[in-house]
Amino acid sequence: MLIGVSWLRRSWERRPIAWDLGSLLAASVPVWWLLLRPGLLDTHDGLYHLFRLVELDGVFRQGELYPRLAPNLALGYDYPVFNYYSPLGVYLGELFRLLGFGYIDAMKACYVVGIVACGWTMWLFARDWLPREAALLSAVAYLYLPYLFVDVYFRGNLAEALALAWMPACLWSLGRLARRPSAGTVVASALCMAGLLLTHVVTTVLFAFVAIAWWPVAVWRATSPGPEGK
Repeated sequence: MLIGVSWLRRSWERRPIAWDLGSLLAASVPVWWLLLRPGLLDTHDGLYHLFRLVELDGVFRQGELYPRLAPNLALGYDYPVFNYYSPLGVYLGELFRLLGFGYIDAMKACYVVGIVACGWTMWLFARDWLPREAALLSAVAYLYLPYLFVDVYFRGNLAEALALAWMPACLWSLGRLARRPSAGTVVASALCMAGLLLTHVVTTVLFAFVAIAWWPVAVWRATSPGPEGK
């Protein structure tokens, strides 16, 4: 019996990374399950994001890859929404449009991607600093963050929901930069921060204080003796 328990423990410790990612995917299902219901959710900002997707889709299919104006908004006088509102969320929606999704289903698919990505990016960040089981638990806790539910089901803020997935990715990239400075980790950090900025500006401004506070902690942990350090 002891041999069997020992074998199970070794198997658990050596489980492939895909097992953790698959477990988080399964854990995310209750979070996005309600999105499978037909129709658009009745939220504060959902229609605005849908209108932006409709506008982007129209001009994108006319060959304008990075539009500045939404021609049918503001009573048809053009509205420069893409000039000041981070567009990455609607571009993700446009990807689903090009794959054949309807407008509403494309929006819902974006939310599902954002929810799943929240779990995966938090796991990616946490596993660099915590035991593997603790990293998995941290990711599940982040998936069930009340504010994520508020963003998806009450506020209907697509950009902010997606930004919640970028924040752990940014912390992960900064941690990697502190532990192993290289051109690759610099580029990874730049891409993660750019992704956050192009997703939601306000979240980026607020998160900047977290990133600034995290950087010296990451450097200290990286240079300290022990399993977390170099």
